[in-house]
Amino acid sequence: MGTVIAKFRCEWLAGAVLACVILPVSGWGVTESITDNFVATATTIQGNGGTGARLNAFALQTMTPAVYVGSVAALNGSSLTDTQATWGDQQFSDTNGLHYVEFESGLMADITQTLGLTKTLTLAGSLPVAPAVGSTFTIHKHLTISDVFGSTNQAG
Repeated sequence: MGTVIAKFRCEWLAGAVLACVILPVSGWGVTESITDNFVATATTIQGNGGTGARLNAFALQTMTPAVYVGSVAALNGSSLTDTQATWGDQQFSDTNGLHYVEFESGLMADITQTLGLTKTLTLAGSLPVAPAVGSTFTIHKHLTISDVFGSTNQAG
């Protein structure tokens, strides 16, 4: 009896290994696409009642739209000034959610305070490479889990 069980286990294992090698070749697949704004996947679903393959797609926005675009007038340590700014106090910080600034060089930094009177943003820390005066920056709101599912998980 022990030889029959051992033979069955060996045949089952060989069949499982063969299935793992053949199934990916048979057309099942996942395609992933990543851009600056979205991450998307598409999965081909085989054998759905004889009507052929169907495609299941899921996409999630990864970058929120720009809420402000400005120009660097001065950058001292962790303070960025834009003399043309029209923002109000705490517009990009505090209870208005987490925001970050992205410079045209690709460098990014979180915003910890927004001051309307002095037209200054306080960044989370000093930048490793200071963007040049006159260079463009964009402010985006961080995408959070509650933005996707709702603050009380309304999406389920």
